[in-house]
Amino acid sequence: MSANNVDDTTTTFYFEEIVDETISTPSSPTPTAIPITEDEAAVEQRRSIDTSTCISSIRRGEERIDEDENIQNASVVPPPTCITYKNLKPCAHSVGGGATLTVVGLNAFVFGGCSRSGQPSGTLHRYSIDSEEWDCNILCSTTEVSSPPQARFGHSAIAYKDYVFIFGGQGILDCQADDDTTASQCALVSFRDFYRLDTRTMEWKVVVASTMAISPTTKPEVIPQETQHDPSPWPEARNSHTCILFPKDDDDDDEIILFGGANEQHGPQNDVWSFSLETNDWRRIQCKGDDGIPCGREMHSACIVLDDGDGRRRRQMYIMGGRNVEGKICQDFWVLDLDDYKWTQLSQPPSPRCAHTTTFIRTRSRYGLYSFGGWDGCNHIFDDCTVYDLETKLWVQTAAPIASPTDGVPRFAHALCALGDGGSGGDDGGEDHVALLFGGVNMISDLRDLVLVCRQGNDE
Repeated sequence: MSANNVDDTTTTFYFEEIVDETISTPSSPTPTAIPITEDEAAVEQRRSIDTSTCISSIRRGEERIDEDENIQNASVVPPPTCITYKNLKPCAHSVGGGATLTVVGLNAFVFGGCSRSGQPSGTLHRYSIDSEEWDCNILCSTTEVSSPPQARFGHSAIAYKDYVFIFGGQGILDCQADDDTTASQCALVSFRDFYRLDTRTMEWKVVVASTMAISPTTKPEVIPQETQHDPSPWPEARNSHTCILFPKDDDDDDEIILFGGANEQHGPQNDVWSFSLETNDWRRIQCKGDDGIPCGREMHSACIVLDDGDGRRRRQMYIMGGRNVEGKICQDFWVLDLDDYKWTQLSQPPSPRCAHTTTFIRTRSRYGLYSFGGWDGCNHIFDDCTVYDLETKLWVQTAAPIASPTDGVPRFAHALCALGDGGSGGDDGGEDHVALLFGGVNMISDLRDLVLVCRQGNDE
């Protein structure tokens, strides 16, 4: 794919019900592909996506969502949901897998990644949603107290106000490495450092840091946090974890919630941590669950759902899949109530997978969790997308995979970032811009494409 040309083809998925929604059944029937035919007018309508709609989707990000949990009949089949994809201008540089994509205002920031040759990246790229142009290899401000993070992949990135927060990840141990040094030549280690990028000044700042995190021969060094009170613990080094932003009623007490991940010493973890964006403090959260709690895992996905329904606010974090300590790919789905920190296991996803992505989507009549791509741990890289309907508690899946080679799928270790509140609003018959999808890897190449994920606005 040329970096100078935009491929404006769109690919459409229609979702059909997955029949088996039980937790205990080890495998679910594969839905039968149902051919969909459309007239030329419908196809042309999906092609007419303009940037202004994408911008308005972002500016609706302050809205909250409603969820009705009093479902009397959870077997109701949801009506077909149509997801379309539009290729935007690709990045001029390939960053491989394990990079992050974070949207702040009308800019999307890509940081880190690792090529298939094992070379971690420390570059920062910016895509303007307004002008649809890339600014690659951005040089950030550097001072005695400000320096960019070391090259890494498998880290997490959270957008908060005008900032991007980067935690952890994996990179090359300092062994006199140069630009051509790869992971095969130096030992990989996991980090536990914490950085903040100010997107107004393009300046990095260390928020909470340790020295080189954990390697097979070293133990984590405890360093006091930058606070005025007694030091408290914080997460040990890790990569392939997840972080979500947990906005509170009080804007000054918002938090970042971290779950899982792995390091070279202890393998996959299942701990939950909270970072206060007001006090810069970490605290470990002790969770409970009637069905137990999720096993330790890495390369899973996580997203948050905020609910204003029933006259009370509920905050929930969902996690899906990943790889456990035995190297087995997980096929489970959990929700953590962020008010009482109680885990509940939900209906089983259609297939085990890791290195996939999940985000929240909203339609006029319902909302759900959209999951795309991933790897089964063996020879299959997914090119499908599945949706968990939060109203019916059912998984729905595409009837057919992406067929166009220009879409750059299948893929895993890619990045996905929601736009605004997940795609609410829009005119009837139009398209809601839900998320941006970037890069990743497949069996053929490292990917550098940027894809706009849309929901066709035709459900009532």
